[in-house]
Amino acid sequence: MTCSKKFMRNYKGFDAVDVHLADDGIVQAIGSGDIVMSMKTPQGMKKGVLTNVWHIPKLSRNLFSVGRFTKDVGPVTFTKDGCYGEAKGTKWKIGAREGKGLFKLQMTPVAPEQANAAKSSGCQGGTKSYLWHLRLGHIGHDGLNCIVTKNIGIGIDISSVKKWDVCEGCALGKQTRVRFQSNTTARTSKLLEVIHSDVCGPMSMATFSGKRYFVTFIDDKSRYCVVYLLKSKSEVAAKFMEYAAMAETQTGKRVKYLQSDNGGEYKSDKLARFCAERGIQQRFTPPYTPQLNGVAERMNRTLVECARCMMEHAGLGKSYWGEAVMTAMFLRNRCPTRAIC
Repeated sequence: MTCSKKFMRNYKGFDAVDVHLADDGIVQAIGSGDIVMSMKTPQGMKKGVLTNVWHIPKLSRNLFSVGRFTKDVGPVTFTKDGCYGEAKGTKWKIGAREGKGLFKLQMTPVAPEQANAAKSSGCQGGTKSYLWHLRLGHIGHDGLNCIVTKNIGIGIDISSVKKWDVCEGCALGKQTRVRFQSNTTARTSKLLEVIHSDVCGPMSMATFSGKRYFVTFIDDKSRYCVVYLLKSKSEVAAKFMEYAAMAETQTGKRVKYLQSDNGGEYKSDKLARFCAERGIQQRFTPPYTPQLNGVAERMNRTLVECARCMMEHAGLGKSYWGEAVMTAMFLRNRCPTRAIC
């Protein structure tokens, strides 16, 4: 929580919300945004992003929520001289003991114009690795390293992958979440034997063509993904029929199983009739167990995060999410995955 919004990016105002303080006082939050912070780590100065920071004009001093940090980022350790945060193997000092049991924040906010200047410099530290990270939809270090070491990329002019600093687009676009459990089901050996599917949405803003959802169809063997943008979930049946015709024609194989959750869009009479006529068996996961539809759930999360990172880096509005998701699909279909790399 902060009294000033001058360091905020992606600021959004909202109706005033009462915030109760430790001294029984009440102040009002009127907006929120993201703040890029510079911090000292054992590996040198790094940048990170505090997301969803509340703007409270009448707050006498800025406040940092340890509870929110441990929930969204990682553990916090308190010692005699300060408190330390940890995330992804990196540990840094969050606060120094100041007296009266309080800790002074040891991170420095970066003005938006400074962050933008650093971002527009092309590639961090002049590394081509970071440039290819951006070109391939903010691909991770391991994925890019797999492409380079196995020589499966055409025109990627780097011989080894160098580590890059925190990518601002990734920091703003990716959220820390509980990992999906590993899929213990045996992989299929033939194309189109099992197709995984899931619907994502509704999005907070429609695309320019009025779409608020997207549906994914993923082949279990190849992990090749096809995405369709939707105005409503009722279009899923028609899109699966379109997908099946395309996939079967292009591969010469037949779809045998459609794996999905228990959403009503997958239990429509139209879809059930089509599957019955084509001999396609539908497999549904038990209610409230999205992890059992992990392939599709994970793909949707990957596409959304990739799209969000690209949009944050490019400074695009939310109405471009459809184009960003389709671009993410194109890139992910051309990048290695843990399942097949």
